[in-house]
Amino acid sequence: MEAPSAKRARVVSEADPGLVENASSPEQLQAATSGETQVPPRVHPLFQRGTRKAKNVYLIRHGESAGYNYKEDVELTRAGVEQAAMLQQRLADLKAEVILVSPLRRALHTCQLSSGVGQTIVEVLPILAEQLSTPGDIGSHPRKLMTQFPMYAEELLKLSSEWQKDVCGPHRPSRSCESLAHLRTRVGKFRQQLMSRREQTIVVIGHSSFFRELASTKRRLQHCEIYNLKV
Repeated sequence: MEAPSAKRARVVSEADPGLVENASSPEQLQAATSGETQVPPRVHPLFQRGTRKAKNVYLIRHGESAGYNYKEDVELTRAGVEQAAMLQQRLADLKAEVILVSPLRRALHTCQLSSGVGQTIVEVLPILAEQLSTPGDIGSHPRKLMTQFPMYAEELLKLSSEWQKDVCGPHRPSRSCESLAHLRTRVGKFRQQLMSRREQTIVVIGHSSFFRELASTKRRLQHCEIYNLKV
């Protein structure tokens, strides 16, 4: 009669060596040596744990601007222009695959001064507009923006004439502002868009209130500060 230890040794030796070697629990070892190997269900790579590489998303607040309480779609101050121009080398070092930018002038101008022309793909996204809370946050008509920023004409042509109403709701600072709840919903949609993009290194040029919600921080980014967000 064959001894139990000899029988176990024989069963193990006849089992699939790969299954035995990779067994990480008594149950898996038993399955590997019993001849009743169960084939694990195939899982799509999108749903496998640990397979998705975190994206490097760099948030950049626009340069200094002023006049929010009495002028629509405010522009960069002289200091803001200098801040944006000083970003050029730092932005180049990030080696971004794409730059996503708000359609508000202060963000577009910051993008123009810091990224150069034609060096990196630029997408103008209305969803990135600042929380509508002052006259300075009211955006301009796409045709008006194309006059000032012809290098982004192709992207600006994609905007509807009422692009801000489409994303922020039918608000006007003189009557009511965009609620925090509405802003958070918008930020949540953008986060999902980021997750679904194929690029791994993304630069986003936008605004302080939007970025505070996106980064889940109470701190406002400084003008032209670069904030690394992992998503």
